[in-house]
Amino acid sequence: MQYEREKHKERGGGDRRSIQAENQKGQNVPNDPPAQKLATQYKVAERTIKRDAKYARAVNAVDKAAGNGAKTTLLSRDTKVSKQDAVKLGAIATYS
Repeated sequence: MQYEREKHKERGGGDRRSIQAENQKGQNVPNDPPAQKLATQYKVAERTIKRDAKYARAVNAVDKAAGNGAKTTLLSRDTKVSKQDAVKLGAIATYS
């Protein structure tokens, strides 16, 4: 969830005159500064940060839909649900 918080801190559009505007990228630039910043901080790949953020969103969606400690169950060491399956469950929970 740290990725999500960092992602929302980034400011977007509008300002083209101030000094801070010089550091802004164009809209088609594929760079993702929050993921890059966190990847450097934790010494992992950007893709790992994005994948973990997707997993965290899925776990939260399942918990919101199912309740009753679903989050604790999904995150426990004894669970037999893989990260991929948790993401699939999150997608189902989001659209239902």
